[in-house]
Amino acid sequence: MIWLIPLQVFLRRTVIFYIMLDDSEKFVQTSYTGNDQVLLWDKGSLTLSTVNTTNYAIEDLKDFWINSLKKRKLTPMLAVATNNGQKVMGFGHDEQEIEGAGYIIFYSGGKRTQNQGSMYHANISSFATMEPSLDGSIVFVGGDNHEKPVIGALNFDEKMAVINFVEVEVGNSNCKQVSQLRRFLGRDIIMAACSNFLVCYSYDNKNFTKMKTLEVNGCSEIIEIRIKYNKLIVLDDKGNVFTRRAACAIDYAESYKNGIDLFNVRV
Repeated sequence: MIWLIPLQVFLRRTVIFYIMLDDSEKFVQTSYTGNDQVLLWDKGSLTLSTVNTTNYAIEDLKDFWINSLKKRKLTPMLAVATNNGQKVMGFGHDEQEIEGAGYIIFYSGGKRTQNQGSMYHANISSFATMEPSLDGSIVFVGGDNHEKPVIGALNFDEKMAVINFVEVEVGNSNCKQVSQLRRFLGRDIIMAACSNFLVCYSYDNKNFTKMKTLEVNGCSEIIEIRIKYNKLIVLDDKGNVFTRRAACAIDYAESYKNGIDLFNVRV
């Protein structure tokens, strides 16, 4: 059975939930682009669904979680969509293959394509997180390349081609993987979580530019990031929640211009 327990963080219409699963079930990381009304729901079996929370309309993407080459079920790991839910990308494992080979899936207009994860091993050996770009043309991905933390950009289309990848540098040898990505609403500025560090990057003209690194003291492995106005909320793998607050509400135009330095972050 799946239980949804609210984390008692209510920022306008945004609510954060813990998801508690039985040992036989797995957590599926899902997201959307700049829209609080549309979300993704893993219904189990082979189906992924888009849910419009304003009118409760549900669209089932049947046979989404399947290895179409061998007609076997994939174990869902990641899923993201554009703000209107018209394009969806996911990542799942085929547990019957050696070391659970991964597959990236693209779905749009009733058509589904998949690529083997091994096609990306020159840039990323293990996928851990995805986040769509502002205009929905790109999916930012994070993970590791042979225990070196990396982030990258893929085309959000049926080809899912590599655009660019960079290694995330935090000056901490214990950081081996980017565990979470979160994009600032309204901008292609993303935060990459690596151990207990948050590294801020801007993305423009197919290039990543590092802006600032923030250490979250007392935090272990970051597994979730939420950004809302002047609040930054972090959840670690031990269930601890950390909230940081800017001195004033974030001006997104200025944050894009000057970066996270203007935040004057305080606990």
